[in-house]
Amino acid sequence: GGNVPQGPLYSLGMGATAGIIAQTACYPLDTIRRRMQLKGKNYKSTLDAIQTIIKTEGSLGLYRGISANTLKVIPNNAIRWMVFEHLKQSPAFKQLFVRFNVAETPEKPAPQTNRV
Repeated sequence: GGNVPQGPLYSLGMGATAGIIAQTACYPLDTIRRRMQLKGKNYKSTLDAIQTIIKTEGSLGLYRGISANTLKVIPNNAIRWMVFEHLKQSPAFKQLFVRFNVAETPEKPAPQTNRV
């Protein structure tokens, strides 16, 4: 089957990769939020902040500081993912899913018939 458990290095790698992808997508918004919170920087709106940063620093200005943040994101997400994957295999965790009536795989909806 396709549900073969992977080792801890696989889980670490998947967590790190997921963290990098999510960070890359969301980091510009974090940059905008931080810049708007700084004293002395007066932006009229979020759009104004984006336009000003791109105009003065180029589009890479939205990613300024991402390398330092990556040093935090990679181990954080890698460990979190690995621990979740490990816990998911434990009987206690599986029992928790049963207790809350959560299916491990989504069920296919029953076909609907049109009765007139």
